[in-house]
Amino acid sequence: MPIEIPSDLTPELVPLSWLIGEWEGRGRLGSGEEDSDHFIQHVSFTHHGLPYLEYRAESWLSDEDGTKLRPLTVETGFWALERKMLDADGGPGLIPAEIVRY
Repeated sequence: MPIEIPSDLTPELVPLSWLIGEWEGRGRLGSGEEDSDHFIQHVSFTHHGLPYLEYRAESWLSDEDGTKLRPLTVETGFWALERKMLDADGGPGLIPAEIVRY
């Protein structure tokens, strides 16, 4: 499958560009023994023109046919390659947005 590098992807993310998209798979919990429960995991990586990828992973307990029975986990975060902080960077963490009062 060819990988297309989006034109608005920042140069720092080019090595991670192959992750962009949605991925889903099935497996077994624990060490994967025959009597272990089945699960499904869905993972997505998106970008917004900034030097990080947004990551979201969800998993569900399933039956052996792949029917989702109940949620197991949800994980979300950001992926970026380590680089030196520049003067234009806001800091190592998130910068709070302005508070909007009604």
